[in-house]
Amino acid sequence: MSGILKRHERDARASVGEAAMALWIVIHHSTDVDKRKGFFSVLYQAYNNGFINTDQFELYLGRTYKLEFGTYPYGEGAYDPNEKINRLIEELNLKK
Repeated sequence: MSGILKRHERDARASVGEAAMALWIVIHHSTDVDKRKGFFSVLYQAYNNGFINTDQFELYLGRTYKLEFGTYPYGEGAYDPNEKINRLIEELNLKK
């Protein structure tokens, strides 16, 4: 899996939509928290460039949180997805 991720990392950094989506799918299904976190900057860039949407990015972060802490990070009541994304980035100690 690591080889696949490394090959697609270059494409995602070049802002290629399909490659960013392929990378998101592969990482989203990984259960290795360190690998998930290792590709945060690539996915964050793809998210900021619009190649993965808010729901997909939030799902990636939420699942990473669950794998690391054992619970899913449910919010209380209505919330802004961008606020939740920023909270998860902070709680997972990820660097923008």
